[in-house]
Amino acid sequence: MFWIPFPLCFQCGTDQNPFRCKVVGPTLDRVVASVDLLRVLGYKDRIEVARDSGGVEWKSQRGHPHLIIAHSHILDWNRILHILRHKAPHWDHGGSDYLVYSIFQHTSLPPSSIMEDTPRESSVEGQLSPDDFNTEEMALRDELDGKLRAAVDVYSEAPYGSFDCVTYRLQEVNIKLALSQLDWRVLSRKYKSTNENDPAYSDLIRHYYLEQGLFVSERERLGRELWHLYQKSVAQEAHSERARSMEKQNDNATELFLLLLRELTLEEEERFLADMERAYGLAEAGGEVWSPITGWAKKADVSAAQIFPRQIGQEKLATIFGDAFDGNIHGAENGLFLPTALKSAFEDYKVAIVPDAIEAHPCEYKFVVLDPNILNLRVKVEMTFDELNGRRLIFRPGCDFRPNCRFLHFHYAVAMRLALQKSGSSRELSQGVLSELGGLWNDPTMVINAELLDGFVRALEAYRESWEKKMKAEQTSAKGGEVSED
Repeated sequence: MFWIPFPLCFQCGTDQNPFRCKVVGPTLDRVVASVDLLRVLGYKDRIEVARDSGGVEWKSQRGHPHLIIAHSHILDWNRILHILRHKAPHWDHGGSDYLVYSIFQHTSLPPSSIMEDTPRESSVEGQLSPDDFNTEEMALRDELDGKLRAAVDVYSEAPYGSFDCVTYRLQEVNIKLALSQLDWRVLSRKYKSTNENDPAYSDLIRHYYLEQGLFVSERERLGRELWHLYQKSVAQEAHSERARSMEKQNDNATELFLLLLRELTLEEEERFLADMERAYGLAEAGGEVWSPITGWAKKADVSAAQIFPRQIGQEKLATIFGDAFDGNIHGAENGLFLPTALKSAFEDYKVAIVPDAIEAHPCEYKFVVLDPNILNLRVKVEMTFDELNGRRLIFRPGCDFRPNCRFLHFHYAVAMRLALQKSGSSRELSQGVLSELGGLWNDPTMVINAELLDGFVRALEAYRESWEKKMKAEQTSAKGGEVSED
């Protein structure tokens, strides 16, 4: 069962007209898309929005089940979800092949024009079986199914419109998109010899195209709502000059936040790991790769850490690094094989990498631990983070390949910004451009716009808050499952 909610914007906070948001404009097309999705998935019953209904009700009219939603209760999505969850699985999928969506005087778009010429999609049920998936794909699907159920359980209980509610609705859509991409990948392999002009195969292509398009659209909408909720929790400064700067930062931060929410595709993950193994491994080394901490290491003992968030995407790099930048965000130049504990600290910006001997060619680098709270923790059995601090990275002898210095520079700038904020010693960096941080980066071509950097940091903080809430809920859900098993 797929639940795509009505297009309600928490930015308005009003139900005077649920089809037009005062902030983002008309959203009736999203209502139509939601109804179309139910139809595409085979639900051929009737949904009505009625001005004089008693709330959210399930009734039988003219021999057909109806979901009746009062105009005054269009925002009561928890109730709508509850009814859909318990009633929709039992809807009769036979009979008439249309949905009636009644919209009254407050809109000029009649029901007939809403549903007219809606493309009819064939059901995809039964097209795939467990035998079509390999072991890794089946394990991934089971994992995604578990996460999907956990996300739905959390947001169903959360107060409507709350940060948790939107966070887990967004997680639900992301997981459904990942499941759809996985199913399509397997289906494409299964039918690779089929002619694309075959009607049945064409229906499948159109089904997945529409389904994933709706998920992406819904993800963007929920992301903007989540960003707005985060913004409301942050005190705004009144000074006019600061306000103008904040407006630019908000534009940058909103866009970057939406990108950070994006789930990496299976192909992007595989491409990154394959390029990492090509750059940091050798055919004769078998199952080993090169780590700048230990040298040759077993793949099971290290993880591929990214330097710059790959969710941002290749097409956005020019905005951040300039039009002349030709780095590959999904390539080995954006990663290192690190022990798991170090990977976590590095990607959380508690550890950075800075030049050690700038005049050296190729450049040498060293680790800098920016969070004093982790100094006594262990990178691996025989090394603490305190011992890691100031340690030079070891690169393979005779190999000039290094991570992209622009990626490392930006990572360091973000880490420094976060460290300064956390310590409270300075919440402001100088306006304009930042070409040197701590005197360690002296290349005048490596310039970072301060407003863009600040926007990125604010987006990252919002993303972290969302991620921490998600992880906490998953842990709570897992503990609850263990108790029930006992």
